[in-house]
Amino acid sequence: MKYRLSGEIAYLLGIAIAIVLSFFPDTSSNGGTVSSFSLDYYTSTVILVVLGLVIGLVNFWVKDPIKLLTVTIGLMVAGQYLDAIASSYGYFGSNLVIMSAPIAFILCLKILIERARMGSDSVDTA
Repeated sequence: MKYRLSGEIAYLLGIAIAIVLSFFPDTSSNGGTVSSFSLDYYTSTVILVVLGLVIGLVNFWVKDPIKLLTVTIGLMVAGQYLDAIASSYGYFGSNLVIMSAPIAFILCLKILIERARMGSDSVDTA
């Protein structure tokens, strides 16, 4: 229960940070001046990837990773559509995709490890 609750809180906190980071777009690439409240694309990407890795590792011990992987993939697809529909409202969709990719990678690794263990347990050695 403790791991499940901390994983859910970490995931929701990550979504909140992705929302907050979308309000500080990189204005230097489109001819604007960099204000004191803007982050360059590299910095926000590093923050979101590290955050995604932490969320993935916190959720590594979840009992049913397929449900969480389904939610993560759905969030990535929704992020792509959000960017296509409302690109004038910031980079929230891209931030969701950037944060979700490491989470999906770690969950896929966990599922592969579990499947490999189940496959090796069921092999006859006789």
